[in-house]
Amino acid sequence: MNPHTYAFKILYALDVFVASLLFRDAAITISSYCGLALRYSRPGAFERVKRGLGRCLNFVATDHCEKAIGGDARRAHEALRILGFTHPKP
Repeated sequence: MNPHTYAFKILYALDVFVASLLFRDAAITISSYCGLALRYSRPGAFERVKRGLGRCLNFVATDHCEKAIGGDARRAHEALRILGFTHPKP
């Protein structure tokens, strides 16, 4: 799906909204949370659920969760650019 379409933007907003309800953080998508659980597993039933969902998403679409993490990172960097934040020069 083209990320510039209205439908994509609505689905993305819904994804982030549901993630905020489930994970109490509106910063990233459900797919990114699942991808992070696949990267850094912590003990607990909820982490196992996220890992299982991540495996299912990756089965349906190759590297779906990693691509979602990259997409969320790009959107965060773009938001910082639009807001006028820049990294300090060393």
